[in-house]
Amino acid sequence: MSQENCWSDLSRQQVGWFAQRLVEMEFCRSGFRVFVPDVDDRGIDTLVFRNDVGYLNIQVKSRREYGYIFVPKARFSPRGDLLLAVVIFCANEPEMLEFTVSLPVRRMAGSDCRSIAAG
Repeated sequence: MSQENCWSDLSRQQVGWFAQRLVEMEFCRSGFRVFVPDVDDRGIDTLVFRNDVGYLNIQVKSRREYGYIFVPKARFSPRGDLLLAVVIFCANEPEMLEFTVSLPVRRMAGSDCRSIAAG
């Protein structure tokens, strides 16, 4: 990259890959076991597990700037075990990570995965 945190140098797929790894690391840091499906045919990018929470399905979306994020209804049907992880990459700024629980809709800081999953 030409400068630190210059996300525009990366392809859309590279930014998405980086966002998914960032989300997985945050869950690992919070004591979850992380599983990655071999095929993403149902909109689930990552599956996480912790004894006190059980399994959670994670869909990851990323952007290179602030703006609208499209989540197809067919891939994000609200239910208690489904989380949406949104990662925003802005040039020369640290990444911003936010989780949204599909039922009920709540927003919490990305670095505190324990409180998100605990409900």
